[in-house]
Amino acid sequence: MKNKIKISKRLLAVVSMVNIGNRVADIGTDHGYVPISLIQRGIAPFVIAMDIGKGPLERAKKNILENELTDKIEIRLSNGMMALSTREVDSILISGMGGELIADILKAGSEILKDISELVLSPQSEIFKVRELIRENRFTIDKEMTVYDEGKYYTVIHAVRGNESSYTKAETIYGKPKLNCTPEIMHRYLQKEIKHYKTIIERIQRECLLEREEGNIHRKIDSNEINYIGTANKENNIINQVNSISGEQNGEKINKKLYTQKRIIEIQEKLSLIKEIYNEI
Repeated sequence: MKNKIKISKRLLAVVSMVNIGNRVADIGTDHGYVPISLIQRGIAPFVIAMDIGKGPLERAKKNILENELTDKIEIRLSNGMMALSTREVDSILISGMGGELIADILKAGSEILKDISELVLSPQSEIFKVRELIRENRFTIDKEMTVYDEGKYYTVIHAVRGNESSYTKAETIYGKPKLNCTPEIMHRYLQKEIKHYKTIIERIQRECLLEREEGNIHRKIDSNEINYIGTANKENNIINQVNSISGEQNGEKINKKLYTQKRIIEIQEKLSLIKEIYNEI
């Protein structure tokens, strides 16, 4: 066997979550680095590397061949878990996809999941959808990791068979701090989120202030133009035009104001949820 392949911090975290001795199906294997690493590190005795694309599977096949692991890693063309049979593996591993796609894969493979003992999932967005699907399929999250890799934060979730405990809205979105194996990194991630949303609110407030200032300037110009015309008829015509335009603009301004207020309220709610988790770390 060749030297162990080098993988990113994110993939290393994913690999480390798998229980030793479990047979694994790696959904969306891409280059096949995860299956190779699982075998080389003595974590899994057998892995099925699955992908919906022929191109990624060809790359995975080449890498598996170069690492002399064709007897322990099988490649399989598959849309999610569709090409997987019941009880072929013990663990389902999915990483590097959006949360909605991972949730869809879990939904479509619900029959396969009935005989699965372990899930290792690393969604890159909408993590709350994955946590919800885990509970719906009667798994319980027993640990998570927050990983910082090449300027980005990632979440890795480990779940085992069992009834899930209740989750608050904040915990569904950001996870339970007591289950996180890397609290210091989770802490930094939440700090970043707080700063991000505060910056958005400040920007919106600045834009609103500028719009009010510009509105005051336009009102002064309109008034000066009316006074400058002088004649009653022309003045009345301009006043009518200004009132007509103002009526249209006021409708737009009211809608924009309501949207802005709604946006600020939504962001403040997110900040409240983040701080709820942040204070528990």
